Amino acid sequence: MHALNHALTSRGHTTVILTRDEADTRARFGGDVATAPTPVFPWAPAEREAYLASIQNLLAGREHDLTDDDPVHALRATLRTCDALVVAGGGNMNSRYGWLMYERMAALAIARSLDLPTLVTGQTVGPALTRPDVRTLVDGLSGTLAVGAREDATQRLLERLLPDGLVHRVLDDAAFLGDVPVPTGVAPSPSAPESSAGAVVVTIAHGSLGVDDAALPRLVRALDDLAERSGAPIHLVPHMAVPGTRHVDIEIHDRIAAALAAPAVSLDVEHALVAARRAREAAIVVTTRYHPAVFAAEGGVPALAIAADDYSRVRLAGALGSWGLDGAVLPLADVEVVPDLLSRRLLALWEGRDRVAGALAAAAPALAAHASAFWDTASDAVATGRISGDARTSSHLPEVARVVAPGAEVDVTSPSTPVVSVVVRTKDRPTMLARALDDIAGQTFSSLEVVVVNDAGDAAEVDAVVAQVVGLEDRVRVLHRIVSTGMEAASNAGVELARGEMLAIHDDDDTWDPAFLARSVAHLRHHPTDRAVAARTAIVWERSVDGVERLVEEGREIFEPHVRLVTVLDLMRYNRMVPISLLLRRSVLEEIGKFDESLSVVGDWEFNLRLATLGPVTVMPGEPLAFWHQRRAATDELGNSVIVDADAHLDVDLRLRDERLRRHVAERGDGDLMYLTRFMHERHEELAGHVLAVEQRIVDLENRLGRALEAIGHETREAGVVGLARRKYWAARHRLRGGRGKGADLD
Repeated sequence: MHALNHALTSRGHTTVILTRDEADTRARFGGDVATAPTPVFPWAPAEREAYLASIQNLLAGREHDLTDDDPVHALRATLRTCDALVVAGGGNMNSRYGWLMYERMAALAIARSLDLPTLVTGQTVGPALTRPDVRTLVDGLSGTLAVGAREDATQRLLERLLPDGLVHRVLDDAAFLGDVPVPTGVAPSPSAPESSAGAVVVTIAHGSLGVDDAALPRLVRALDDLAERSGAPIHLVPHMAVPGTRHVDIEIHDRIAAALAAPAVSLDVEHALVAARRAREAAIVVTTRYHPAVFAAEGGVPALAIAADDYSRVRLAGALGSWGLDGAVLPLADVEVVPDLLSRRLLALWEGRDRVAGALAAAAPALAAHASAFWDTASDAVATGRISGDARTSSHLPEVARVVAPGAEVDVTSPSTPVVSVVVRTKDRPTMLARALDDIAGQTFSSLEVVVVNDAGDAAEVDAVVAQVVGLEDRVRVLHRIVSTGMEAASNAGVELARGEMLAIHDDDDTWDPAFLARSVAHLRHHPTDRAVAARTAIVWERSVDGVERLVEEGREIFEPHVRLVTVLDLMRYNRMVPISLLLRRSVLEEIGKFDESLSVVGDWEFNLRLATLGPVTVMPGEPLAFWHQRRAATDELGNSVIVDADAHLDVDLRLRDERLRRHVAERGDGDLMYLTRFMHERHEELAGHVLAVEQRIVDLENRLGRALEAIGHETREAGVVGLARRKYWAARHRLRGGRGKGADLD
């Protein structure tokens, strides 16, 4: 926002900054900046969709449920005083941060209703977008004058979704933040070094080092190795924190500083322009956050970025790749798997820093000219309401020399195959398949592939759904089965194509929490002897509306809330683990075999019985991470087999138990089972006798209680009659004595 505000005001425009926190914005930009509040959207997808629909109904003059004090009215009033709306770059146009995207879409919708020209500057869009969010995004952006894409991946996606000529390849808004003057009175934190020149500047986002910060020890070791080799001080520079606290970035920075053997300074959060300057003047930058990489490139500073997920990878690779730097982003999954990878890459970057710095410096003039030209285009667009023809034909970045990050050229130890293979079974349920693929694309763990097994359903329909998915490009393969031979056969067919070391079966109607794979993979890595792990599961009751186009949730309940370990004994009663809850090592199949294709239903239960013979399966504590969707009323292709085929479940369950029992008798004889059956029968008879005795005692107690209550009632009634007579006596006596009170009676 600092860059956009400077670009527009320096070109003669007056700005009003829309913000959720006006006081904070004025503090950051200076007290004379004009601000206005913007509506805050809820986090839940259904709620944010409903809020935007209400706003759209208001704008269209239709019935809506917005109150008179809803912030949207103030936003409309503010925009009526403006000549244009510019949505600043922020990179939050995806489903994970959907509430932020919907805030922007609401502002664009209001501006469009007022016939204001609109323009969107440098964005990261995706990589994961659900289909409802794609529709919302396309509707919001299609009416703008231009949309800035700050990565090649975003440009490709937007050019696929939006009208021709609308998308411009740009740098991040803050790519040349050094041009923005620091406001008077803004200075480094009093407790911080005045400058970070020559230092290793490190910025680590809270939660970006894996589940429970599993990669933190490897980062500490790598920084200590770098400090020993370079002699450079380590400055931990936060980019997000709660002022006056040591939370968010500062909290993890404090932990890193405490663990380092080398001297390190964990700084307080500073003004954005001061923090940016530290990255521009550093010796090298190590970051899991986006903007330190942007600032480092502007300053010609070599950077190594660690990407915790696909969202981070796309942004960081785009930021550094725009400057010609390739291979400078390490996936967190690689750091977790290869113990010394981070140390090797940091030491290589230090040794080759001059080569990288020279390449960045050489790219700067052309990129700076491109950035300035885009701001000129934006300035003209908001003033005239149109984009010039020349601007539309210059929507690509200038060519710059490419340089491979030191160490990346020879590093062949990073895993090339996905860690997890997700097998999705589907048949003639395109709406559910679309939701399932959106769900997988939204996982925070990114080292995955998807194998969609179309179990003899409509092939064209499946291909169309897969073609539209956002966030899984090049990671989805489809197997079309000509003849359906059952769910377990479909699972086995998918497993045959899978390449990952871990496997998950994801039925097309179920979903995961975004952290399901990250937490499940982390558990199996931390517990190498565990063959599998299960997540706490919630049953999601839902129904379909508008035919099969929309699924509406009706309620939730926790499935098996008290189970912490799933054992053979537990599973002998009934299945305690549904497929969506389970992640297992691929090697398990070599120990127990594949899914039993002879079973039309309950194949997952039979597989789990074999799995549990290898050892109990841990159910991860905490909130549910797996969601087992069920539809009570559905009897067609939308139905759940456990409901629609309930009779088959009972029949196959009985036959499976009988088959196992017959096998046991054939192998070991029936003596022990006959004894056990007789023993259980006697205990059952004994228990039944106790139950009858208890029931008789309960009947006796009920009879006694009834008689007691009747007696109490009788005495209560008698007491009532006596009390009435006594009151009548005293009233009559009072009248006979001429109204004198009892106290005057001298008899």
